[in-house]
Amino acid sequence: MQDLHKYTEEDFVYQRLLHYIREGFPDHRGQLPDECKPFWGVQSQLSLDDGLIINGCRLLIPSRLRQQVLTDLHASHQGTVRTKQRAWMVVYWPSSENDIDHVILSCKMCQDNLPSHSPEPIILKPKPECPFQEIAVDFCSYAGRDFLVMADCYTDWPDVVYMGELILPPRTYLLLYSRYSVALVSQMPSGQIKAPSLRQNYFRILHWNGALSTLRPPPPTPRATARLRPL
Repeated sequence: MQDLHKYTEEDFVYQRLLHYIREGFPDHRGQLPDECKPFWGVQSQLSLDDGLIINGCRLLIPSRLRQQVLTDLHASHQGTVRTKQRAWMVVYWPSSENDIDHVILSCKMCQDNLPSHSPEPIILKPKPECPFQEIAVDFCSYAGRDFLVMADCYTDWPDVVYMGELILPPRTYLLLYSRYSVALVSQMPSGQIKAPSLRQNYFRILHWNGALSTLRPPPPTPRATARLRPL
């Protein structure tokens, strides 16, 4: 800790930042010296503890110690994500993430241990031209009840229909499509089906009525699931 205080006293930017934390930041970012401008966005999170600058719960590392901290963070060769996660918990400086990226990219061991197959990009289909031209539908169960869940692919408007104890596709079809007219294309998931006979029979009747043209997306992946969560 004594060495840390010594390095902070020798760090010009650190001392200027200490002054602004104690006396207050100027009203505009342009009034800061260039070396202090990277700290403008986190000024409300900066505080002092025993003369050391803290960003939240992370210690601001003086410039002369940053290379040593990077070496310590990288010692276990856990890759970019986990190295950054360790840094996010304890240390901070404005370019820390870029510096970690550079260290990992420069490490032969880390590059040799990368997954052999890079993640495939998510293939996005063309967006519909108008509301309810295309819908996505699926079944779900909650508290022992079955529901038909629908989402408009143009507006993300959701709708849920309680199926009751008996599945009556014509009744549900009239209820659902009387609200929005008939969709031209319907998406159904192609992953594992909890109740295949229920789902297949239901949509078979809708097809028989000439209501739907079905598009089956590829099986879900973790990246695709994460993309859909905000919807």
